[in-house]
Amino acid sequence: APEVAPSRFRWDRLTYASAVGYAVLVCALSIGVVLGELREQFRLSGVVAALHGSTFGIGLLISGVFGVRAIDRVGRRTAMIIAVSLIGVGVTVFVLGPAWPVTLAGTVMSGIGGALLVMLMPGIISDHHGEHRAAAFAAVNAVPGAVGVAFALLIGAAIATGWSWRIPYLGLTVVCL
Repeated sequence: APEVAPSRFRWDRLTYASAVGYAVLVCALSIGVVLGELREQFRLSGVVAALHGSTFGIGLLISGVFGVRAIDRVGRRTAMIIAVSLIGVGVTVFVLGPAWPVTLAGTVMSGIGGALLVMLMPGIISDHHGEHRAAAFAAVNAVPGAVGVAFALLIGAAIATGWSWRIPYLGLTVVCL
């Protein structure tokens, strides 16, 4: 039976999951916070370090070309699992990568998953909340903003204290998953 939209906006399991899903996207998008450290560790030129943002963009483009057909083929639920998994695996590969070509591969995976997530969320939220979708969009989109600020501050604090960025980056990603 089709799901009936709630009579008013409310935070429910799907809405919380959507907000957390967008928070996971923050982890994938936050590579710029650590590019200086990555550059230093792997002795990269600025151009090669900046490729991490470009390869994330390539992942976005791949999803842009193939994402809708993939979602239609596997369904929203499976596509959501794939999207969040790609972000999780991509961030893990980026964080734990022993060499810059590996970290680049991680950003491509994160980009693919991130774009799929962005393709899926509005439809899921809209279908679930019906006429209350505007309130749901506002509430769900506030969460990644707060997470993004906290993420950058925590990673920055770890770097400022001389710690590696890798453990907090991966830890915060796991928390968001």
